[in-house]
Amino acid sequence: MYNLEHNIDIELLRAKVNGLSISSDMDNIEAHKLLTEIHAALKNVEHTRDEKIEDIKAEAAPDIHDLRELKKLVKSKMDEYRQLAQAKIAEIKAGIAAGTMAGGTEPGSTYLDEQGRIVGLVPDSIRTESGTSSRRRLKQVKVIDFSAVPDAYKKPDMKAIRAALAKGVLQIPGVEATESETIQIRTP
Repeated sequence: MYNLEHNIDIELLRAKVNGLSISSDMDNIEAHKLLTEIHAALKNVEHTRDEKIEDIKAEAAPDIHDLRELKKLVKSKMDEYRQLAQAKIAEIKAGIAAGTMAGGTEPGSTYLDEQGRIVGLVPDSIRTESGTSSRRRLKQVKVIDFSAVPDAYKKPDMKAIRAALAKGVLQIPGVEATESETIQIRTP
């Protein structure tokens, strides 16, 4: 199929690839030339695609900006509500400690579950025509003493290892270095 938009005959390239047989150095050189031709065609198509994507992005940018601002506003209002809910939790806990149940236990009221979380203010997920919005409880981790962390949870510094290998360090305890080869193609 000849692609007029990109000025590329893909079927001709496919025929060349299907007819490709490498049994000598000259065949290998021809294969490199074919690979370069295919790579240049691919770059041409990707460049055209990227230009179209940039045009679409520029066209949609104002709407995306407005929607992101609206999203921030809703999240801000949700954060305000969460702070109110946390104050309500503190009030309920204070009531429990004092021997009274703040908020009652009738339907629609607020109470604490067995894990001390407030229940009844906001459902865990809300389903609409546009999709589902749900709350997630995230756990955040901060390492306070790296030496106390078990070895199974420590990750090696790959950047430092690669830098050492590039400087000629041939052996690093616990590291096995191998070398492989790839083909690099540059097109104008």
